[in-house]
Amino acid sequence: MLWRPDINAPLQNNWVTIPLSTKFHRSWSTAMSPSDIFHSFLHRFLKERVDNTQDALPPEVFATVLAFAAPSLPEPDLKTSYRPYPGRAARAAEKEARAREQAWFSSLLLVCSQWYSAGTPLLYRHVHVSSPEQLHKLTKTLRRHSEYGAFVHQLSLPHHTSWVRCNLRPFKSIRSGYWYRDDVTAVFSACKSVQHVDMEPPAWFDPPPEWQKIDEATGERPKLDVSAVPAPRDMWPEAFVHLKSLTLHGEFITRTFLGHPGSLPSLEELFLVGTTSPADMSNKNYMIVGRDQVQFDLPNLRVLRLRRCILHMSWLYNSVWPKLETLDISHCYKTAAEDDLGYDSSSDAPVLFPVQTLRTLQLPWSTSSYLLHGEIGDYCGLKNFVLLLNRRYPYIPMALYRVSGLERLEIVIQEYEPGQVATGSEKDALNRVFDDLIKMLLMPGMWGSKDTLKKLVIWGNLDMEAHEIRKTLVFYVCVARHIEFAWHGKYVPWVVPPLPPPSAMEERLERKMHFDDIA
Repeated sequence: MLWRPDINAPLQNNWVTIPLSTKFHRSWSTAMSPSDIFHSFLHRFLKERVDNTQDALPPEVFATVLAFAAPSLPEPDLKTSYRPYPGRAARAAEKEARAREQAWFSSLLLVCSQWYSAGTPLLYRHVHVSSPEQLHKLTKTLRRHSEYGAFVHQLSLPHHTSWVRCNLRPFKSIRSGYWYRDDVTAVFSACKSVQHVDMEPPAWFDPPPEWQKIDEATGERPKLDVSAVPAPRDMWPEAFVHLKSLTLHGEFITRTFLGHPGSLPSLEELFLVGTTSPADMSNKNYMIVGRDQVQFDLPNLRVLRLRRCILHMSWLYNSVWPKLETLDISHCYKTAAEDDLGYDSSSDAPVLFPVQTLRTLQLPWSTSSYLLHGEIGDYCGLKNFVLLLNRRYPYIPMALYRVSGLERLEIVIQEYEPGQVATGSEKDALNRVFDDLIKMLLMPGMWGSKDTLKKLVIWGNLDMEAHEIRKTLVFYVCVARHIEFAWHGKYVPWVVPPLPPPSAMEERLERKMHFDDIA
Protein backbone atom coordinates (compact mmCIF):
# COMPACT_ATOMS: atom_id res chain seq x y z
CA MET A 1 0.00 0.00 0.00
CA LEU A 2 1.04 3.61 -0.17
CA TRP A 3 1.87 3.64 3.51
CA ARG A 4 4.62 1.06 2.93
CA PRO A 5 5.98 1.44 -0.60
CA ASP A 6 8.59 -0.87 -2.05
CA ILE A 7 10.99 0.95 -4.36
CA ASN A 8 11.87 -0.92 -7.53
CA ALA A 9 15.46 -1.97 -8.05
CA PRO A 10 17.43 0.01 -10.65
CA LEU A 11 17.28 -1.08 -14.27
CA GLN A 12 20.13 -3.21 -15.56
CA ASN A 13 20.52 -4.41 -19.12
CA ASN A 14 16.95 -3.47 -19.98
CA TRP A 15 15.59 -5.70 -17.19
CA VAL A 16 13.99 -4.71 -13.89
CA THR A 17 13.70 -6.63 -10.66
CA ILE A 18 10.26 -6.06 -9.17
CA PRO A 19 7.66 -8.23 -7.45
CA LEU A 20 5.49 -9.65 -10.22
CA SER A 21 1.76 -9.02 -10.04
CA THR A 22 -0.23 -12.04 -8.99
CA LYS A 23 -2.64 -11.16 -11.75
CA PHE A 24 -0.29 -12.96 -14.13
CA HIS A 25 0.21 -15.94 -11.75
CA ARG A 26 3.99 -16.12 -12.06
CA SER A 27 6.70 -16.78 -9.55
CA TRP A 28 9.66 -14.56 -8.81
CA SER A 29 12.07 -16.78 -10.71
CA THR A 30 10.01 -17.11 -13.90
CA ALA A 31 11.33 -15.36 -17.02
CA MET A 32 9.60 -12.11 -17.87
CA SER A 33 6.69 -12.34 -20.28
CA PRO A 34 5.79 -9.69 -22.89
CA SER A 35 3.53 -7.96 -20.35
CA ASP A 36 6.37 -7.67 -17.83
CA ILE A 37 8.77 -6.46 -20.51
CA PHE A 38 6.20 -3.81 -21.40
CA HIS A 39 6.05 -2.63 -17.78
CA SER A 40 9.85 -2.56 -17.61
CA PHE A 41 9.97 -0.49 -20.77
CA LEU A 42 7.49 1.99 -19.31
CA HIS A 43 9.60 2.33 -16.18
CA ARG A 44 12.75 3.02 -18.17
CA PHE A 45 10.98 5.26 -20.69
CA LEU A 46 9.27 7.36 -18.03
CA LYS A 47 12.44 7.66 -15.99
CA GLU A 48 14.38 9.00 -18.95
CA ARG A 49 11.65 11.42 -19.99
CA VAL A 50 11.16 12.75 -16.46
CA ASP A 51 14.91 13.22 -16.01
CA ASN A 52 14.92 15.23 -19.26
CA THR A 53 11.96 17.32 -18.00
CA GLN A 54 9.79 16.10 -20.89
CA ASP A 55 6.18 15.00 -20.78
CA ALA A 56 6.24 11.22 -20.72
CA LEU A 57 2.83 10.11 -21.99
CA PRO A 58 -0.60 11.68 -22.55
CA PRO A 59 -3.02 11.45 -19.60
CA GLU A 60 -5.23 9.01 -21.53
CA VAL A 61 -2.36 6.56 -21.89
CA PHE A 62 -1.51 6.97 -18.21
CA ALA A 63 -5.07 6.07 -17.22
CA THR A 64 -5.19 3.02 -19.51
CA VAL A 65 -1.86 1.62 -18.35
CA LEU A 66 -2.60 2.14 -14.67
CA ALA A 67 -6.06 0.60 -14.92
CA PHE A 68 -4.47 -2.50 -16.47
CA ALA A 69 -1.72 -2.73 -13.85
CA ALA A 70 -3.88 -1.96 -10.79
CA PRO A 71 -4.56 -4.75 -8.26
CA SER A 72 -7.34 -6.97 -9.51
CA LEU A 73 -10.64 -6.95 -7.66
CA PRO A 74 -12.00 -10.16 -6.09
CA GLU A 75 -14.15 -12.36 -8.28
CA PRO A 76 -17.87 -11.59 -7.99
CA ASP A 77 -20.09 -14.09 -6.21
CA LEU A 78 -22.10 -16.03 -8.81
CA LYS A 79 -24.63 -16.91 -6.08
CA THR A 80 -25.96 -20.03 -7.87
CA SER A 81 -23.09 -22.51 -7.67
CA TYR A 82 -21.25 -24.35 -4.91
CA ARG A 83 -18.96 -22.01 -3.03
CA PRO A 84 -16.43 -23.76 -0.78
CA TYR A 85 -14.96 -21.67 1.99
CA PRO A 86 -11.15 -21.56 1.58
CA GLY A 87 -9.08 -23.22 4.27
CA ARG A 88 -6.42 -21.60 6.37
CA ALA A 89 -3.61 -22.26 3.87
CA ALA A 90 -5.62 -20.82 0.98
CA ARG A 91 -6.51 -17.71 2.98
CA ALA A 92 -2.86 -17.21 3.95
CA ALA A 93 -1.79 -17.55 0.32
CA GLU A 94 -4.43 -15.04 -0.75
CA LYS A 95 -3.27 -12.61 1.93
CA GLU A 96 0.34 -12.87 0.77
CA ALA A 97 -0.60 -12.51 -2.89
CA ARG A 98 -2.69 -9.41 -2.24
CA ALA A 99 0.06 -7.78 -0.20
CA ARG A 100 2.65 -8.48 -2.90
CA GLU A 101 0.35 -7.19 -5.64
CA GLN A 102 -0.36 -3.95 -3.80
CA ALA A 103 3.32 -3.39 -2.97
CA TRP A 104 4.24 -3.86 -6.62
CA PHE A 105 1.61 -1.38 -7.79
CA SER A 106 2.64 1.09 -5.08
CA SER A 107 6.17 1.13 -6.46
CA LEU A 108 4.86 2.15 -9.89
CA LEU A 109 3.28 5.27 -8.41
CA LEU A 110 6.68 6.55 -7.30
CA VAL A 111 7.88 7.00 -10.90
CA CYS A 112 6.47 10.51 -11.25
CA SER A 113 3.81 12.79 -9.83
CA GLN A 114 1.41 12.04 -12.70
CA TRP A 115 1.48 8.34 -11.94
CA TYR A 116 1.01 9.07 -8.25
CA SER A 117 -2.04 11.30 -8.78
CA ALA A 118 -3.68 9.01 -11.32
CA GLY A 119 -2.91 5.74 -9.54
CA THR A 120 -3.81 6.57 -5.95
CA PRO A 121 -7.59 6.10 -6.43
CA LEU A 122 -6.91 2.72 -8.10
CA LEU A 123 -4.62 1.60 -5.29
CA TYR A 124 -7.17 2.44 -2.60
CA ARG A 125 -10.08 0.94 -4.52
CA HIS A 126 -9.44 -2.41 -2.79
CA VAL A 127 -7.58 -2.06 0.51
CA HIS A 128 -6.19 -5.35 1.83
CA VAL A 129 -4.54 -4.83 5.23
CA SER A 130 -2.60 -7.95 6.18
CA SER A 131 -1.94 -7.34 9.90
CA PRO A 132 -2.97 -5.14 12.86
CA GLU A 133 0.37 -3.32 12.54
CA GLN A 134 -0.40 -2.41 8.93
CA LEU A 135 -3.87 -1.30 10.03
CA HIS A 136 -2.24 1.19 12.41
CA LYS A 137 -0.13 2.56 9.54
CA LEU A 138 -3.23 2.87 7.38
CA THR A 139 -4.92 4.83 10.16
CA LYS A 140 -2.07 7.34 10.19
CA THR A 141 -2.26 7.68 6.40
CA LEU A 142 -6.00 8.34 6.46
CA ARG A 143 -5.54 10.98 9.14
CA ARG A 144 -3.01 12.81 6.97
CA HIS A 145 -5.00 12.31 3.74
CA SER A 146 -8.67 12.06 4.65
CA GLU A 147 -9.62 12.22 0.96
CA TYR A 148 -8.21 8.71 0.44
CA GLY A 149 -11.14 7.25 2.39
CA ALA A 150 -13.52 8.15 -0.43
CA PHE A 151 -11.56 5.91 -2.83
CA VAL A 152 -12.09 2.73 -0.77
CA HIS A 153 -14.75 0.42 -2.21
CA GLN A 154 -13.52 -2.89 -0.79
CA LEU A 155 -11.91 -3.34 2.62
CA SER A 156 -10.34 -6.64 3.72
CA LEU A 157 -8.96 -7.08 7.25
CA PRO A 158 -7.75 -10.71 7.62
CA HIS A 159 -6.21 -10.41 11.08
CA HIS A 160 -6.61 -13.83 12.65
CA THR A 161 -3.89 -14.48 15.22
CA SER A 162 -2.97 -17.27 17.62
CA TRP A 163 -5.03 -17.38 20.82
CA VAL A 164 -2.18 -19.22 22.56
CA ARG A 165 -0.19 -15.99 22.65
CA CYS A 166 -3.21 -14.20 24.08
CA ASN A 167 -3.33 -16.69 26.92
CA LEU A 168 0.38 -16.42 27.60
CA ARG A 169 0.31 -12.62 27.68
CA PRO A 170 -3.28 -11.63 28.62
CA PHE A 171 -2.49 -8.09 29.79
CA LYS A 172 -0.75 -7.23 26.55
CA SER A 173 -3.68 -8.71 24.64
CA ILE A 174 -6.12 -6.46 26.46
CA ARG A 175 -4.02 -3.39 25.63
CA SER A 176 -3.80 -4.55 22.02
CA GLY A 177 -7.59 -4.85 22.00
CA TYR A 178 -7.96 -1.18 22.87
CA TRP A 179 -5.49 -0.13 20.17
CA TYR A 180 -7.12 -2.34 17.58
CA ARG A 181 -10.57 -1.02 18.44
CA ASP A 182 -9.40 2.58 17.99
CA ASP A 183 -7.71 1.81 14.66
CA VAL A 184 -10.74 -0.01 13.27
CA THR A 185 -12.98 2.81 14.40
CA ALA A 186 -10.80 5.39 12.63
CA VAL A 187 -10.64 3.41 9.38
CA PHE A 188 -14.37 2.75 9.16
CA SER A 189 -15.17 6.34 10.04
CA ALA A 190 -12.97 7.51 7.15
CA CYS A 191 -14.26 5.04 4.53
CA LYS A 192 -17.87 6.11 4.16
CA SER A 193 -18.18 4.92 0.54
CA VAL A 194 -17.08 1.34 1.18
CA GLN A 195 -19.19 -1.28 -0.62
CA HIS A 196 -17.57 -4.59 0.43
CA VAL A 197 -16.15 -5.43 3.88
CA ASP A 198 -14.42 -8.64 4.96
CA MET A 199 -13.16 -8.64 8.55
CA GLU A 200 -11.52 -11.39 10.61
CA PRO A 201 -10.41 -9.90 13.95
CA PRO A 202 -7.39 -10.97 16.01
CA ALA A 203 -7.81 -13.65 18.65
CA TRP A 204 -8.02 -11.11 21.46
CA PHE A 205 -11.24 -9.85 19.87
CA ASP A 206 -12.75 -13.34 19.58
CA PRO A 207 -11.11 -16.02 21.76
CA PRO A 208 -12.62 -19.51 22.18
CA PRO A 209 -15.91 -19.44 24.13
CA GLU A 210 -14.53 -21.60 26.94
CA TRP A 211 -11.84 -18.96 27.54
CA GLN A 212 -14.46 -16.36 28.40
CA LYS A 213 -16.20 -18.25 31.23
CA ILE A 214 -15.58 -18.40 34.96
CA ASP A 215 -14.78 -21.90 36.21
CA GLU A 216 -17.74 -22.71 38.48
CA ALA A 217 -15.78 -25.34 40.41
CA THR A 218 -12.73 -23.25 41.24
CA GLY A 219 -14.03 -19.73 40.66
CA GLU A 220 -11.06 -19.07 38.39
CA ARG A 221 -11.31 -15.95 36.24
CA PRO A 222 -11.53 -16.26 32.45
CA LYS A 223 -8.25 -16.83 30.69
CA LEU A 224 -9.04 -13.97 28.33
CA ASP A 225 -12.00 -11.72 29.01
CA VAL A 226 -12.86 -9.61 25.96
CA SER A 227 -15.62 -7.85 27.89
CA ALA A 228 -12.87 -5.59 29.23
CA VAL A 229 -12.61 -4.06 25.75
CA PRO A 230 -15.54 -1.67 25.18
CA ALA A 231 -17.43 -2.27 21.97
CA PRO A 232 -16.61 0.42 19.39
CA ARG A 233 -20.19 1.43 18.67
CA ASP A 234 -19.14 4.47 16.67
CA MET A 235 -17.27 2.31 14.16
CA TRP A 236 -20.50 1.55 12.35
CA PRO A 237 -22.20 4.86 11.53
CA GLU A 238 -25.48 4.94 9.67
CA ALA A 239 -23.66 6.66 6.80
CA PHE A 240 -22.80 3.28 5.22
CA VAL A 241 -25.68 3.48 2.78
CA HIS A 242 -23.57 2.06 -0.08
CA LEU A 243 -22.46 -1.16 1.63
CA LYS A 244 -23.41 -4.19 -0.51
CA SER A 245 -21.42 -7.09 0.96
CA LEU A 246 -20.39 -7.80 4.57
CA THR A 247 -18.32 -10.74 5.86
CA LEU A 248 -17.65 -11.03 9.60
CA HIS A 249 -15.70 -13.68 11.51
CA GLY A 250 -16.54 -14.35 15.14
CA GLU A 251 -19.33 -13.53 17.57
CA PHE A 252 -17.76 -10.52 19.28
CA ILE A 253 -17.19 -8.51 16.12
CA THR A 254 -20.60 -9.57 14.74
CA ARG A 255 -22.34 -8.37 17.88
CA THR A 256 -20.27 -5.18 17.78
CA PHE A 257 -21.31 -4.39 14.23
CA LEU A 258 -24.89 -5.63 14.04
CA GLY A 259 -26.00 -6.19 17.64
CA HIS A 260 -27.84 -2.89 18.01
CA PRO A 261 -30.77 -1.32 16.12
CA GLY A 262 -29.92 0.06 12.71
CA SER A 263 -30.40 -0.41 9.00
CA LEU A 264 -28.23 -1.21 5.99
CA PRO A 265 -30.52 -0.41 3.06
CA SER A 266 -28.09 -1.42 0.29
CA LEU A 267 -26.68 -4.64 1.80
CA GLU A 268 -27.19 -7.57 -0.57
CA GLU A 269 -24.84 -10.23 0.84
CA LEU A 270 -24.17 -11.16 4.49
CA PHE A 271 -21.57 -13.82 5.33
CA LEU A 272 -21.10 -14.82 8.99
CA VAL A 273 -18.28 -17.22 9.89
CA GLY A 274 -17.51 -18.71 13.29
CA THR A 275 -13.86 -18.29 14.20
CA THR A 276 -11.87 -21.51 13.96
CA SER A 277 -8.67 -22.36 15.75
CA PRO A 278 -5.47 -21.74 13.76
CA ALA A 279 -5.03 -25.50 13.36
CA ASP A 280 -8.50 -25.74 11.73
CA MET A 281 -9.51 -28.65 13.91
CA SER A 282 -13.15 -29.66 13.74
CA ASN A 283 -15.89 -28.57 16.12
CA LYS A 284 -13.63 -26.27 18.13
CA ASN A 285 -15.21 -22.85 17.91
CA TYR A 286 -18.69 -21.91 16.79
CA MET A 287 -20.49 -18.65 17.24
CA ILE A 288 -24.09 -18.10 18.27
CA VAL A 289 -26.20 -16.18 15.77
CA GLY A 290 -29.56 -14.83 16.86
CA ARG A 291 -31.47 -11.66 17.53
CA ASP A 292 -28.87 -10.46 20.06
CA GLN A 293 -26.09 -10.71 17.47
CA VAL A 294 -27.98 -9.34 14.43
CA GLN A 295 -30.53 -6.59 15.02
CA PHE A 296 -30.04 -4.58 11.84
CA ASP A 297 -32.81 -4.29 9.27
CA LEU A 298 -31.64 -5.68 5.91
CA PRO A 299 -34.49 -4.97 3.47
CA ASN A 300 -32.49 -5.73 0.30
CA LEU A 301 -30.61 -8.83 1.49
CA ARG A 302 -30.31 -11.34 -1.35
CA VAL A 303 -27.56 -13.72 -0.17
CA LEU A 304 -27.13 -15.13 3.36
CA ARG A 305 -24.17 -17.44 4.04
CA LEU A 306 -23.52 -19.01 7.45
CA ARG A 307 -20.48 -21.12 8.43
CA ARG A 308 -19.74 -22.74 11.79
CA CYS A 309 -22.69 -21.11 13.54
CA ILE A 310 -25.11 -22.16 16.25
CA LEU A 311 -28.39 -20.70 15.05
CA HIS A 312 -31.41 -19.34 16.82
CA MET A 313 -34.07 -20.58 14.41
CA SER A 314 -36.45 -17.84 15.54
CA TRP A 315 -33.99 -15.30 14.14
CA LEU A 316 -33.48 -17.18 10.88
CA TYR A 317 -37.14 -17.73 10.03
CA ASN A 318 -38.74 -14.70 11.67
CA SER A 319 -36.51 -12.02 10.13
CA VAL A 320 -37.83 -9.83 7.34
CA TRP A 321 -35.80 -10.50 4.19
CA PRO A 322 -38.35 -10.15 1.38
CA LYS A 323 -35.73 -10.30 -1.41
CA LEU A 324 -33.64 -13.24 -0.14
CA GLU A 325 -32.67 -15.52 -3.04
CA THR A 326 -29.69 -17.55 -1.75
CA LEU A 327 -29.38 -19.37 1.59
CA ASP A 328 -26.10 -21.15 2.33
CA ILE A 329 -25.86 -23.01 5.66
CA SER A 330 -22.78 -25.18 6.19
CA HIS A 331 -21.36 -26.75 9.36
CA CYS A 332 -24.13 -25.21 11.45
CA TYR A 333 -26.33 -26.41 14.28
CA LYS A 334 -29.34 -25.01 16.08
CA THR A 335 -29.63 -23.99 19.71
CA ALA A 336 -31.51 -26.09 22.23
CA ALA A 337 -35.28 -25.62 22.29
CA GLU A 338 -35.21 -24.14 25.79
CA ASP A 339 -32.81 -21.45 24.55
CA ASP A 340 -34.96 -20.50 21.56
CA LEU A 341 -38.49 -20.14 22.87
CA GLY A 342 -39.62 -17.90 20.02
CA TYR A 343 -39.50 -20.60 17.34
CA ASP A 344 -42.23 -23.11 16.45
CA SER A 345 -40.82 -25.92 14.29
CA SER A 346 -44.19 -27.14 13.01
CA SER A 347 -44.54 -26.84 9.24
CA ASP A 348 -47.80 -24.88 9.48
CA ALA A 349 -46.40 -22.28 11.87
CA PRO A 350 -46.30 -18.77 10.34
CA VAL A 351 -42.84 -17.51 9.40
CA LEU A 352 -41.54 -14.37 7.71
CA PHE A 353 -38.82 -16.25 5.84
CA PRO A 354 -39.44 -16.02 2.04
CA VAL A 355 -39.78 -19.78 1.48
CA GLN A 356 -41.52 -19.41 -1.87
CA THR A 357 -39.08 -16.88 -3.35
CA LEU A 358 -35.82 -18.66 -2.46
CA ARG A 359 -33.88 -19.58 -5.62
CA THR A 360 -30.62 -21.17 -4.35
CA LEU A 361 -30.15 -23.41 -1.32
CA GLN A 362 -26.92 -24.96 -0.02
CA LEU A 363 -26.88 -27.16 3.08
CA PRO A 364 -25.83 -30.59 4.36
CA TRP A 365 -28.75 -33.00 4.21
CA SER A 366 -27.67 -34.65 7.46
CA THR A 367 -28.75 -31.54 9.36
CA SER A 368 -31.50 -30.34 7.04
CA SER A 369 -34.25 -31.90 9.14
CA TYR A 370 -33.79 -29.23 11.80
CA LEU A 371 -32.28 -26.42 9.71
CA LEU A 372 -35.15 -26.27 7.22
CA HIS A 373 -38.56 -24.97 8.15
CA GLY A 374 -41.11 -27.45 6.87
CA GLU A 375 -40.40 -29.81 3.97
CA ILE A 376 -38.06 -29.31 1.03
CA GLY A 377 -41.08 -29.53 -1.26
CA ASP A 378 -42.42 -26.29 0.24
CA TYR A 379 -39.59 -24.38 -1.48
CA CYS A 380 -41.50 -24.19 -4.74
CA GLY A 381 -39.35 -21.42 -6.25
CA LEU A 382 -36.08 -23.33 -5.81
CA LYS A 383 -33.94 -23.43 -8.97
CA ASN A 384 -30.50 -24.41 -7.64
CA PHE A 385 -29.85 -26.94 -4.88
CA VAL A 386 -26.35 -27.66 -3.51
CA LEU A 387 -26.36 -30.81 -1.38
CA LEU A 388 -23.40 -31.44 0.94
CA LEU A 389 -22.78 -35.14 1.62
CA ASN A 390 -20.74 -36.46 4.51
CA ARG A 391 -18.52 -39.28 3.23
CA ARG A 392 -19.33 -41.42 6.22
CA TYR A 393 -23.11 -41.03 5.97
CA PRO A 394 -24.01 -39.96 2.41
CA TYR A 395 -27.68 -39.83 1.55
CA ILE A 396 -29.72 -38.51 -1.39
CA PRO A 397 -33.17 -37.36 -0.24
CA MET A 398 -35.93 -38.78 -2.42
CA ALA A 399 -38.03 -35.81 -1.30
CA LEU A 400 -36.21 -33.80 -3.96
CA TYR A 401 -38.76 -34.98 -6.51
CA ARG A 402 -41.28 -32.72 -4.78
CA VAL A 403 -39.33 -29.62 -5.80
CA SER A 404 -40.97 -28.64 -9.06
CA GLY A 405 -38.89 -26.47 -11.35
CA LEU A 406 -35.42 -27.47 -10.07
CA GLU A 407 -32.89 -26.61 -12.80
CA ARG A 408 -29.48 -27.27 -11.25
CA LEU A 409 -28.47 -29.96 -8.75
CA GLU A 410 -24.98 -30.04 -7.24
CA ILE A 411 -23.76 -32.88 -5.02
CA VAL A 412 -20.68 -32.13 -2.92
CA ILE A 413 -18.78 -35.10 -1.47
CA GLN A 414 -17.02 -33.56 1.48
CA GLU A 415 -13.42 -34.52 2.20
CA TYR A 416 -12.25 -36.40 5.24
CA GLU A 417 -10.97 -34.22 8.04
CA PRO A 418 -7.37 -34.90 9.10
CA GLY A 419 -7.17 -37.50 11.82
CA GLN A 420 -10.78 -38.67 11.33
CA VAL A 421 -11.48 -42.35 12.03
CA ALA A 422 -12.58 -44.28 8.91
CA THR A 423 -14.96 -47.27 9.08
CA GLY A 424 -14.38 -48.81 5.66
CA SER A 425 -18.05 -48.68 4.57
CA GLU A 426 -17.94 -45.25 2.91
CA LYS A 427 -17.30 -46.60 -0.60
CA ASP A 428 -20.41 -48.80 -0.56
CA ALA A 429 -22.47 -45.99 0.93
CA LEU A 430 -21.54 -43.66 -1.92
CA ASN A 431 -22.45 -46.38 -4.43
CA ARG A 432 -25.93 -46.39 -2.95
CA VAL A 433 -26.00 -42.63 -3.48
CA PHE A 434 -25.23 -43.14 -7.17
CA ASP A 435 -27.95 -45.81 -7.38
CA ASP A 436 -30.52 -43.48 -5.82
CA LEU A 437 -29.44 -40.68 -8.13
CA ILE A 438 -29.90 -42.87 -11.21
CA LYS A 439 -33.33 -43.94 -9.95
CA MET A 440 -34.36 -40.31 -9.50
CA LEU A 441 -33.13 -39.31 -12.95
CA LEU A 442 -35.09 -42.14 -14.59
CA MET A 443 -38.27 -41.40 -12.67
CA PRO A 444 -40.96 -40.07 -15.08
CA GLY A 445 -42.22 -36.57 -14.36
CA MET A 446 -39.30 -35.86 -12.10
CA TRP A 447 -39.29 -32.27 -10.73
CA GLY A 448 -42.75 -31.43 -12.01
CA SER A 449 -44.81 -32.20 -15.06
CA LYS A 450 -41.88 -31.15 -17.25
CA ASP A 451 -38.28 -32.29 -16.98
CA THR A 452 -36.79 -29.00 -15.82
CA LEU A 453 -33.38 -30.23 -14.60
CA LYS A 454 -30.72 -28.78 -16.89
CA LYS A 455 -27.44 -29.50 -15.10
CA LEU A 456 -26.07 -32.06 -12.65
CA VAL A 457 -22.71 -31.38 -10.99
CA ILE A 458 -20.71 -33.67 -8.70
CA TRP A 459 -17.88 -32.22 -6.61
CA GLY A 460 -15.27 -34.39 -4.92
CA ASN A 461 -12.74 -37.13 -5.51
CA LEU A 462 -13.83 -40.70 -6.25
CA ASP A 463 -12.26 -44.11 -5.94
CA MET A 464 -11.75 -45.53 -9.45
CA GLU A 465 -12.24 -49.18 -8.50
CA ALA A 466 -15.41 -48.59 -6.51
CA HIS A 467 -17.13 -45.67 -8.23
CA GLU A 468 -16.11 -45.39 -11.89
CA ILE A 469 -18.84 -47.66 -13.28
CA ARG A 470 -21.69 -45.96 -11.47
CA LYS A 471 -20.37 -42.49 -12.24
CA THR A 472 -20.30 -43.47 -15.92
CA LEU A 473 -23.89 -44.72 -15.69
CA VAL A 474 -24.95 -41.37 -14.26
CA PHE A 475 -23.27 -39.67 -17.21
CA TYR A 476 -25.13 -41.79 -19.79
CA VAL A 477 -28.46 -41.29 -18.06
CA CYS A 478 -27.89 -37.53 -18.14
CA VAL A 479 -27.09 -37.70 -21.85
CA ALA A 480 -30.30 -39.62 -22.49
CA ARG A 481 -32.34 -37.07 -20.52
CA HIS A 482 -30.57 -34.09 -22.17
CA ILE A 483 -29.05 -33.02 -18.86
CA GLU A 484 -25.61 -31.41 -18.76
CA PHE A 485 -23.28 -33.39 -16.49
CA ALA A 486 -20.03 -32.22 -14.87
CA TRP A 487 -17.67 -33.81 -12.38
CA HIS A 488 -15.08 -31.71 -10.55
CA GLY A 489 -12.58 -34.07 -8.96
CA LYS A 490 -10.19 -36.91 -9.71
CA TYR A 491 -9.75 -40.61 -9.11
CA VAL A 492 -7.71 -41.15 -5.95
CA PRO A 493 -7.74 -43.89 -3.31
CA TRP A 494 -10.07 -43.07 -0.46
CA VAL A 495 -7.80 -42.72 2.53
CA VAL A 496 -7.99 -40.55 5.58
CA PRO A 497 -5.17 -37.96 5.56
CA PRO A 498 -2.98 -38.03 8.66
CA LEU A 499 -2.87 -34.99 10.86
CA PRO A 500 0.04 -32.92 9.49
CA PRO A 501 2.94 -32.26 11.85
CA PRO A 502 2.73 -28.94 13.71
CA SER A 503 4.69 -26.19 12.03
CA ALA A 504 5.39 -24.13 15.14
CA MET A 505 5.49 -24.39 18.91
CA GLU A 506 2.23 -22.42 19.15
CA GLU A 507 0.40 -25.00 17.07
CA ARG A 508 1.75 -27.81 19.27
CA LEU A 509 0.35 -26.06 22.31
CA GLU A 510 -3.00 -25.52 20.58
CA ARG A 511 -3.29 -29.19 19.69
CA LYS A 512 -2.35 -30.36 23.16
CA MET A 513 -4.91 -28.04 24.75
CA HIS A 514 -7.53 -29.10 22.21
CA PHE A 515 -7.14 -32.82 22.86
CA ASP A 516 -6.95 -32.20 26.61
CA ASP A 517 -10.35 -30.49 26.36
CA ILE A 518 -11.78 -33.48 24.47
CA ALA A 519 -10.39 -35.94 26.99
